[in-house]
Amino acid sequence: MLALWQEWCTALKDARAKETERRRIERGMVARFGYPRVLVARGASGRRDVYATTERDVTRALAGATDAKERYGRLVADLDQQQERWDMEAQRLGLDVMEREEDAAWKRVDALTARAEHVPARSLRGIVVKLTVAVALRETYGAEETEFPWPILGAALKDLQTMTGA
Repeated sequence: MLALWQEWCTALKDARAKETERRRIERGMVARFGYPRVLVARGASGRRDVYATTERDVTRALAGATDAKERYGRLVADLDQQQERWDMEAQRLGLDVMEREEDAAWKRVDALTARAEHVPARSLRGIVVKLTVAVALRETYGAEETEFPWPILGAALKDLQTMTGA
């Protein structure tokens, strides 16, 4: 269990580092030219203006506008141009590669967590490892995460019951 714990800690550290790097790249891109979006003016209809980030958003924002057809093409073309610029910059900076690496790193953490759920602890130290993994998961995914690490807590409880004969 201790070797699994060490492997899990290394994987978690790697995933967090990749997440930090991906966020750094994204923040730089946002600071330079913002997320791809277009402003859909709706003042004539009495509704407030909105930003659209997808063609669907543009369609919804223009719903009921008398000049929707004329404006739609222009707005979507502008949005496409911004998205193309974002994609080119993301590729140049390696954002797409970093996103794939980050995803793979988190999948590794998930796989090791699943393994920890199924490897029985044979000592109190093993139980401590499982509980530490559970706490670290909660800290990593945050309080807003709805999926609490119940499986690993249940596995730790089962191991305690087996060890104590309860």
